[in-house]
Amino acid sequence: MISPISAPCLLVAMPSMLDSNFSQSVLLLAEHNAAGAIAFVLNRPSTVSLKSMISIIDRDVPEAIPAWYGGPVDTTTAIILHDKVAQTGDTEISPGINLSTKGKILDSLIEHGSIALQNGMGSSSHPGHAGLSGSSVHPYRFLVGYAGWGAGQLDDELKGGSWLLCPLDRKLVFDTGWNDLWGACMAQIGMQKNPMVAAKKLSGIEYLN
Repeated sequence: MISPISAPCLLVAMPSMLDSNFSQSVLLLAEHNAAGAIAFVLNRPSTVSLKSMISIIDRDVPEAIPAWYGGPVDTTTAIILHDKVAQTGDTEISPGINLSTKGKILDSLIEHGSIALQNGMGSSSHPGHAGLSGSSVHPYRFLVGYAGWGAGQLDDELKGGSWLLCPLDRKLVFDTGWNDLWGACMAQIGMQKNPMVAAKKLSGIEYLN
């Protein structure tokens, strides 16, 4: 039988995923119930800067701090993923994994990014952006948009072989370089030798409890 989806967890795109929004992506599945599901892409720094996404004039935001692509739904809204002590009103996904819209967390994000730039962590391997997206540790991500599914839709996609489930691990979320995250999750699932080949063999089969 198909393993039930139990949020929170990580959704790992199969190599056969053709949707450009999710190719080789890893998503934090924050909510899954009878009404549907909500998740956030974790490994796609945006070519858009954080500064261009916020309209707060009393904050000095370095241009090199990137925003992050959270998903294709409602890209006019954003939320901050962080690993610090949860503030009042934050949503705790799991211990040490929180979502926030608080100004204090935004200030911490800007401060962390500014210090990282001063320490020479500004090189990037992401085309189109010369900011912090190349550094390996991101205790904050300004996620623009999200991924959403209607009732039963994600379950059907899982059964169809579009996704693999990976246990939620704080170290994967915050201590793994964004460009290494997909491969690291594949290794965690047990396909580290050749994930592109091994994952294809799983496409369409049932996941046993």
